[in-house]
Formats: sequence, structure tokens, C-alpha cells
Amino acid sequence: MSWVGLPGYDCGLCGFPSCSSAARHMELGERDVKCPFVRPSIGPPWIARPAKLRVVRPCPSRPTLEEVVLSLSPEGARFRPLDHEAASLTLPALGLRTRTALRGQMVIGESADLRVNVFITGKVSVRSELGEEAAREILPRLLRCLTAASVCQETGLSELEVAAGWAGAGHRLLCSYPRPYLELAGVESRGVPARKAIEDRLEVGEAFRGMASLEDADVEEAAGLGVEVLEGGDLLGLWLLGAAVEVRRALKNDPDRSNCQALSDVLSGRPIDIDNVQKKAQSGERRVARPAMAALRLSSAGEVIV
Repeated sequence: MSWVGLPGYDCGLCGFPSCSSAARHMELGERDVKCPFVRPSIGPPWIARPAKLRVVRPCPSRPTLEEVVLSLSPEGARFRPLDHEAASLTLPALGLRTRTALRGQMVIGESADLRVNVFITGKVSVRSELGEEAAREILPRLLRCLTAASVCQETGLSELEVAAGWAGAGHRLLCSYPRPYLELAGVESRGVPARKAIEDRLEVGEAFRGMASLEDADVEEAAGLGVEVLEGGDLLGLWLLGAAVEVRRALKNDPDRSNCQALSDVLSGRPIDIDNVQKKAQSGERRVARPAMAALRLSSAGEVIV
């Protein structure tokens, strides 16, 4: 369930790939965005101001406890800058036990002497019992993981959804991620379509095609590889993780896979009947519509710029 009370089906019937993306648009007062299952009461979003990294000592009685605080809100942000679901997927790669709080408005990652707080408002903090140096040490890897949770301010979609083709062919990943933190993360864009970049990472292409089986294990394997590649600083990991999440959402809405043939065809590289799939995507039944939407979006995901 999203923080505004949407059901969490990620069915696409409202026109958006997830309840979280729909909620971000609802917060802007877009009256044509309607959930067919519930009618939430939504106010305007609270967004943290852009801010430089700073260090604070939150507790005078614990002199070694220090906290690094920053904001991933870009200038002029309209949508909440971070997506809690994406953050929950990537933070475990840092060895953190992860949970959500505040009805999905906050993601907490913890280890023995470290705590990471990620707020969908854009605020991020890293608190360490071992002092500032330990908190700063994890920052590059954390910022790489949070690229997946960044929200495109042009579309209101998470970068995972942009990667899956929901923003259209030719859209560039991480167009809204604050440049100083992108540099600190050590992530660079190749500036080429994903289908071209895959030539340098054959295992990514194999994992993408492997999801054509529609088996949960293959989808989770692709997602795991995506996180691993992203945590290493390669945007192809973000692209693969986005594709895996899109497939996962399709299968969640059609658990018996009875409407997923076109999706399997796209993943394996076989042609599909676009007109027929488009008709299915307009169906009012989520078990029919969501797999068709995934097939259509992923058919153009190879043109996303990574």
C-alpha cells in the first residue's frame, strides 16, 4: 500500500505503472488520475529543500555517534524525489536490514553500528556509532543504490519505471539526480541506448532474456544481478532491475500467467502483434491489462539511454 492509501496492486489501470507513481501525480492535484479500487484523500507533497552534505552530532552524551545528512532533492522538484519501493530493493546490497516506516514515507536500513534513513521527501541520513569517517565511507555505494529510487521530475516516474520504458524510448536515465551526488557515487552515463550498452555486459542481456520463462526464480535472479551491477556503478544494472520489477508487477497481477505470452515474447526477442497487445492493455481487467502494458513498455526499453 502506498503512503496515501492506494492498494499496492501496481495494476496500471490508472495509467501509471505503480501506485507510488500514481500517488505522486495525485499529490499535484491531477484530477484525471483515478484509482478504480479506492478514493484516497491526498494533500500536496512535502519536499525537502536541496542541501549540501553536512555532519551533525545528534547526541552529546555519545561523542562517537555522528550523522551525515544530505538532500537528493533537485532544484525545482515537483514530485517527491525518492521512491520507497526502489530504495527497499537496493539497500540490502549494502548489508543492511531494511524496513519501511511512516506508511512507506521512510525506508530504514540498519547494521550493527550503522543506520541509514531514506525519506521520500529527498532527505537521506547516515548515522554511525563509529564516527564521521565510517558514515562517509558507505556514501558512494549508498548513492549508487539510491539512483534506482530517484524520481524523474519530468514524468513523476521512478528511475526503475523509466528504465522499463514507461517514459518512452530515448529517455535518459537519472535526468533529475543531483549532479554533485552523482559524481560522488561514481556513476557515469554511457549516453547510448541500453540495447547497445548490453554488448559490453553480455550477462545483463542473458538475464533479461532469461525472464522469458516467467519463472519467479529467473525474475529474482535478474533483479539480483541488476542490483549487483548497479552497486558496482554501472547504469545497466539500473536498467535490468527496472525490467525485472516491471515483469514482477505483471506477474503479480496475472499469477497464473494466462495473459503473459506477449510479455514472454518481448523478453525473448520474438515479435508481437502490437495492435492486439494494445487492445489488451486497454482492458479493464488487471490480469489482462498489466502483462500487456509490460510487454509494450519493455518492447521499447532497449532504447532507454543509459
